[in-house]
Amino acid sequence: AVQFAQNVSLPHYTELVLTGVYQSELVLKNSSEATLAGYPGYRIVLANTPFQNSTLVVYHMNTWTIIGNKVYHLTYEAEESAFNQHLPEVSQMLESFRIASNLSRGQQQGGGPFSEPFDGNQSGADGGNPLSGLGEALQ
Repeated sequence: AVQFAQNVSLPHYTELVLTGVYQSELVLKNSSEATLAGYPGYRIVLANTPFQNSTLVVYHMNTWTIIGNKVYHLTYEAEESAFNQHLPEVSQMLESFRIASNLSRGQQQGGGPFSEPFDGNQSGADGGNPLSGLGEALQ
């Protein structure tokens, strides 16, 4: 998690990220609201050609949520040819991501949220696939 000095809103952070994308050579392939660990979030899929005179295209999927002054930003990157192939595994990983407060771990109040390992017995926060519709958007 990235911690800011003050609280940041999801729309403001998303606007900052998208402004950076529009000022770069990255191509925005998909942009949508998302859920991450049960919290409202946002997801973008970007594409770029990292080497001049190359046919290699790399896709970058970024999913984030904000809780107070902490941004949880997860990234999945793969070559275009393998990106959709690994989406099921990435989907499981995103569904397994949990955020809990330090208080729930028996620590004193005052600490911020953190990521917690998944025990394999929990279902996705929204009950669905966080990547649903993404494959169609990339085809």
